[in-house]
Amino acid sequence: MLESMGPQRKSFWTFWTTLPGVLTGIAGLLGAITALIIALRPPVLPIHHEESTIPANWPLIALETFAKEKSAWMVGSFLEEPAVPRFHLSVADGVYRWEIESQSDTASGRFVISPYPSARNFMVAVDVRVTDLTPLLTSTTSLVFGSDRDEQYIFSVSSSRYFTLYLDDITNKYMTRAIDWTPIGVRFVPNIWNRLSVVVDEGLVNCYLNAQYLGSYKYNGFIGGKVGLSVQLDHKGSATFEFDNFEFRRKP
Repeated sequence: MLESMGPQRKSFWTFWTTLPGVLTGIAGLLGAITALIIALRPPVLPIHHEESTIPANWPLIALETFAKEKSAWMVGSFLEEPAVPRFHLSVADGVYRWEIESQSDTASGRFVISPYPSARNFMVAVDVRVTDLTPLLTSTTSLVFGSDRDEQYIFSVSSSRYFTLYLDDITNKYMTRAIDWTPIGVRFVPNIWNRLSVVVDEGLVNCYLNAQYLGSYKYNGFIGGKVGLSVQLDHKGSATFEFDNFEFRRKP
C-alpha cells in the first residue's frame, strides 16, 4: 500500500505514525526531570528531636509590652565603628523600635541583652516585624539566650524564610551551627507581626515560629545565661525592626 502512495504521501504517513512515539518519549523525559527536581528539593523541616510544646504555666519572670516609654531596655543612638551600622533604639508607640542603616558591603548587626536575670531552664518569646527594608536586602531577627561574656546561643529567622540555631563564641569569634539554615515550613510574612519562641529544658533547645515547631537540638552541658535580642542586615541598606510582648518564663 505504501509503495503506491508516492514519496510525498509516504513521508506524510510516516510522520503521523511516528508522532505518538515521539510524544511518549517527551512525556517520559519530562516525568524523569520532575522526579529529579522533587528528589533534589531540600526538606521543609529539619529532623532533630521530637516536637514539644511551649509551656504557658511556668512562672512568669517578665512580660514587657513596651507600653511606657521609660524602659529598662537599652535605648539611644549608636555607631561604634565603621563596620557597625548606625542604630537608633527607642521605646515609642507601644513597641521597642530599632532603626538601622548600614554602609557596609558585608553582614553587620547588633545584639542587646535584656535587663532580666539569667536562667538555665526557661521559655523566651517576642513579637517582631520588619518594615522599610531596602529592596533585595535580607534581614535576620534573632532570640539570644545562654549569654555570658564568652558565648551565646542564637535562634535566627531571616526575611528570606530560613532559620538557624547556633552557638556564637564571642571570645574566639567563631560560630558552631546546630541547625544549619533551613527552609521555614510554616506561614511566615516578615513585614507583619510574627512570634519567635525558644524553650530550653535541661539543654534541649526547641525553636518555634508563630507557635509552630521548627526544630530542636540538645546542648549537653548547657549552663544557662541571659536572654536578649539581635538583628542583622546582610549588606548595605536600612530597615526598621519592631519588637513587642517580650515574654520570659523560668521553669520552677
